[in-house]
Amino acid sequence: MQFSCSLNLAYVATLFALVNVAVACTIGQGLQIIARFQAPTCRNGTCDGGLWDEIDGYVKQAKLGRVPIMININHEWKIANAWSTDSKKYVSDMVKSYVDDGAIVTAYVSTDYGEEPESDVKGNVQDWLCSDFGYDYPCPITGIFFDEAPADPRESLYTIYEGYTNYARSIMSDAFIFYNAGGTWGTSYPYQKITSAYCVREKPRDEFVSDWPSEVAQWIRDNDMEGYTDSVSGTQMGQTAIIIYDATESYSSWEEVANIGRDNNVKWVSVTTDYESLPDYHVHIIDYLCEHTYGDACRLTN
Repeated sequence: MQFSCSLNLAYVATLFALVNVAVACTIGQGLQIIARFQAPTCRNGTCDGGLWDEIDGYVKQAKLGRVPIMININHEWKIANAWSTDSKKYVSDMVKSYVDDGAIVTAYVSTDYGEEPESDVKGNVQDWLCSDFGYDYPCPITGIFFDEAPADPRESLYTIYEGYTNYARSIMSDAFIFYNAGGTWGTSYPYQKITSAYCVREKPRDEFVSDWPSEVAQWIRDNDMEGYTDSVSGTQMGQTAIIIYDATESYSSWEEVANIGRDNNVKWVSVTTDYESLPDYHVHIIDYLCEHTYGDACRLTN
């Protein structure tokens, strides 16, 4: 549910998920895609969406296979807002299509590990969740990807980030809140109570595979980071994520990452070679996730 806002909404990125998704309670491991989108190229009312169109194909494939999918628009609102009117309308329409097909769409907001001025962070949250780019319906962003979130024991930082979650949900009550910390906290402050999903590792693929520590798996269990449904917002909370880059195009490169995630109750996994242009293996990842969730009942065909 979105509350009245004199502005309105916008944008995207992606991850893997082993999860019940935010609004629709789909099960199974899912995919998060994180991408730096370029403005669509528009001439005489016709647009070439580029990466926007490519991701639409992945979203539709995931819908067919009942695979959870999250898209993260990995750049700041001011970049997108500077695009042409035709480009912004095309993006609004495309994001609406993603959400209609069941995707979670989050938008990037930098926090600089608590050092970013709170007014700037909240201003960016409002811009994303409230901008309609001048059209009669909002671009239906469904949440916020808070980058550079803390893996820090200080209560003062927890209070700041709790405020960011509360602010986002004062605008959109069921907003999906993703914190990209890339590490685990050594404290009892319950970040799982203020995030839909929390990234516990962000690393290059080879380093991640050789350095997945057993203490992280134990930490996930000890801190109840295996996901639950919030009784107030109805959204999924307390999920975990891993963000892995520099993976090669080989099957074994991304499969091992997915397996580590599944074996350790990691809900969302993002794996890519490059954020600027997506690897071709995403189509195979979605097929893989469908088969590992539904077996012979998987709706996708090979």
